[in-house]
Amino acid sequence: MKTDSKRPATSYHMAPDSRRPPGLRFVKSAQGHPASGSFADLSLLPILWAVIVCTLPHFINVAWWVVFACLFLWTYIALAARYVWPLPGKTFSRMLAGLFFVGAMTTHEGFTIEAFVALLSLMVALKLFELRSDHDRKQTVILCYFLIVGGLFFGDTIEATLYKFFSIIFTTAVLIHLNRPGRGGPSPLKLALLLIGQALPIMVVLFLFFPRIQGGLWGRTHANSARAGFSEEINFGSLTDLAKNNEAAFRVEFAGDMPLQKFLYWRGVVLWDFDGKTWRRGLSHHTTPAKRIKGEQPVNYIITLEPHNKRWLFSLDLPRKIDLPITWLLNDYSYYSWQPVNRRLTYSGLSYLDGVDDSLPAFTTEIALRLPAGANPRSRELAESLRRESSSETDFIGLTLAYFKAQNFLYTLNPPILTTAADDLDQSQIDRFIFESRQGFCEHFAGSFVFLMRAAGLPARMVVGYQGGKRNPYGEYLVVRQSDAHAWCEVWVTDQGWQRIDPTGEVAPERLLANPAQALPAGETGRFLFLPDLGVFGEWLGPVRNYWDYLNSRWNRLVIGYSFNEQTGLFSRFGFSFAGWQGFGTALFTAVAGAVLLVVLLGFFMHRPPASVRDEVAEAWVIFGRKLAAIDLPRRPGQGPIDFQEYVLRQRPDLAGSVTEIVAAYVRLRYAATGGSSSDRSILRAMVKKFSPAKQEAV
Repeated sequence: MKTDSKRPATSYHMAPDSRRPPGLRFVKSAQGHPASGSFADLSLLPILWAVIVCTLPHFINVAWWVVFACLFLWTYIALAARYVWPLPGKTFSRMLAGLFFVGAMTTHEGFTIEAFVALLSLMVALKLFELRSDHDRKQTVILCYFLIVGGLFFGDTIEATLYKFFSIIFTTAVLIHLNRPGRGGPSPLKLALLLIGQALPIMVVLFLFFPRIQGGLWGRTHANSARAGFSEEINFGSLTDLAKNNEAAFRVEFAGDMPLQKFLYWRGVVLWDFDGKTWRRGLSHHTTPAKRIKGEQPVNYIITLEPHNKRWLFSLDLPRKIDLPITWLLNDYSYYSWQPVNRRLTYSGLSYLDGVDDSLPAFTTEIALRLPAGANPRSRELAESLRRESSSETDFIGLTLAYFKAQNFLYTLNPPILTTAADDLDQSQIDRFIFESRQGFCEHFAGSFVFLMRAAGLPARMVVGYQGGKRNPYGEYLVVRQSDAHAWCEVWVTDQGWQRIDPTGEVAPERLLANPAQALPAGETGRFLFLPDLGVFGEWLGPVRNYWDYLNSRWNRLVIGYSFNEQTGLFSRFGFSFAGWQGFGTALFTAVAGAVLLVVLLGFFMHRPPASVRDEVAEAWVIFGRKLAAIDLPRRPGQGPIDFQEYVLRQRPDLAGSVTEIVAAYVRLRYAATGGSSSDRSILRAMVKKFSPAKQEAV
């Protein structure tokens, strides 16, 4: 056989191997191009979609280059399967995996959760280039479950949980599809839903009764734990960016009537030390416990605090107590936890709106008057001048507040920068604010006011927390957002104790009485991202957002906030106790036994013999035979329908019409390739029902 010396140019395209399940393999094609409109590996598409669905939620938590790399790899593998692009070899893939590892560890600050999730996302995307066998495909889909589990570190809201359930169902459907390609029966999606439905009762039992472990895995629950509202150091401008953040800081439920907006001061951190540029909490002068205050206006409330990765807790000013284990009420009435708040906390508190702190130890007096030498001389001169004009400490405070009100200070989110690299050492920011810019946010007014008080000889300190909040009408609770961050002052007045003074209220009284955005100049309200600023859309979306926030708050309290205390209360209703190791062991045994019993019951119902399916054609044939047997024309065992028909007609020719129609219909339904329709089966049943051989006379 002679071969042509001019062989056609060969190219490569992907085609399934008939000997094993299809994979990404290249075979030569004399035509030079793949079949038009064909996708070489049909099993790749659902696998690729599973990887995409499970990876997308991580894009907001990883570096930008990880997002770009995943998108590039996904796009390339899809186009390679369609347009016959070459795939990288093992050496190149290993080099790329090494670069991914170094990049993930470097850009995500070492061995963090974000680094491992980024690396897993990249490796799963790279695994798509190695789908050469059925084992590779199933392994890639199983890795998607680890991506889903990784999402537990970053979000536990209702929407995040619903998306995880969707991801599990979709991934399970893809895995079922790979294990039963081309088979009949229920669709993979239906089987996936069935499996998830069977697992839900076990999940509920384990959730309710398995002993709870306080805290998240490795002391962390999700990425929000890295978001602190503010730190223990405040500079001019520190709170302006926070004021543009509309995320919830905490939610509050009141036992009685909700206090007025102007009384809603949520105490967080008390700042004592000032070096001319930065206010700090300090470390040594407020570690002694506070004495228990009393008052005439007690308020009971429950706070659900979002994680902020710091140790302080928030309470309504002025706090009497909060019910949370291992917390300290310091002598400046700030509450601290024994560990950082890296998970959502729910605790109750008692505060007095008219409570007064009248403690001022000698060492506290010295610290509350401390100022950096030589800093802000013009502000010192102003303080001394106002003090000379005043007749008392209270009068001096009033004159200082009047000065802020009379000098046209502006409350703004965009204050001018008060320092430069050249003058960073002269510590004159307060001078520039009071006498030059006169534009600032709450920390500008509070910090300057405390400086003026100390310069005049009055002990003063700065308090940082939140002010106000917005009532949710669906749940009758208060939502305090990061945009409600606020700073105010406390000044020691002889015979009166520490008095709360808020100079921001003199400049922008709307800040304390209504929505904080209403206190801003025109053009800056949109920076708060409040839905009412969206016009007619805000009026419609506002109630939607409130109701969704209500659902999330219930979810957080009843599901995410299901802690050891709630579980012990549930067990006590059934007569169990966690007291001691014996009680713990009993509760653990009960939970495990209940889960095992549930699994056994589910297994019994899952594997019991299927109920027999009604065969309407067979039933009609049996009835037809009984009617003929009643007139002594029985059908012999093993006798076919045609033989039976001939036997009957030899004995009773008068039944020829009815018997022939019934037998013909039965044969067509029983032995035809199509099997007949439901209407054909109904006609057969009607003919058999009407058939009455005993009433017909022999010929």
